[in-house]
Amino acid sequence: MSTPTERVQALLGGLSSDIVRYQQLAQLLDLQRSALGVCDSARCEEVGNQLLALYALLSASARQRSETLQSFRLDSNNAGLQRLFSRLPASHKAQAEQHWLTLQQHAIHCQQLNQRNGLLLTGQHQMFSALLNSQPDNFIYAR
Repeated sequence: MSTPTERVQALLGGLSSDIVRYQQLAQLLDLQRSALGVCDSARCEEVGNQLLALYALLSASARQRSETLQSFRLDSNNAGLQRLFSRLPASHKAQAEQHWLTLQQHAIHCQQLNQRNGLLLTGQHQMFSALLNSQPDNFIYAR
């Protein structure tokens, strides 16, 4: 069993690691958009596999953060994290709060990139479906 200090250090280290992971995620989402834009299915699959691996790491890190907060009998949410930060020495508190804010900003940015990619993919799907499902014999009468 780790000590409370070790658990807090691991949580703070996890925030730093997740910031880097979200930066990597943003780059992968940009690569995904490029691959989608040129309909490069092989590249889409490659990037998709990298995204899945990164999502698994981010999920595990969030789960670890949640478990750490629960071990201190704090809620597994922003309020619980803020309560934990309030118990830190001032020098560590400011840095922890900045890391958490940066992490949240990166997560929001990646969410926006993912939504953008989803819209592109949906548009392509609709366009290809319309092209593949059109029946030239009935084209004149469909209007």
